[in-house]
Amino acid sequence: MREVLNEAGRRGTGEVFRFAEVAGVHFARLLLVPEGPDSTGALLPPCVAHMSEVDGPVSVHPADLVRSAGDEPDKAFANCRVRMPPG
Repeated sequence: MREVLNEAGRRGTGEVFRFAEVAGVHFARLLLVPEGPDSTGALLPPCVAHMSEVDGPVSVHPADLVRSAGDEPDKAFANCRVRMPPG
């Protein structure tokens, strides 16, 4: 993920996905969260968080993102386990 973010920086856009082309997106970010302890002290692995404010159900947004972004999500999340929030 760090490579993907660095490449976006080199392009000068800072944009990993073409979020503006995804239907209903008002706000979107990718965050690289480092390894660290949770509230009980257990060590959590590093992760990537995708945050979006969109019109419509959360269950539809990933498919819209993939349709608009092509293979960009595959590059960004290739080494990640995906966990969807409830709802």
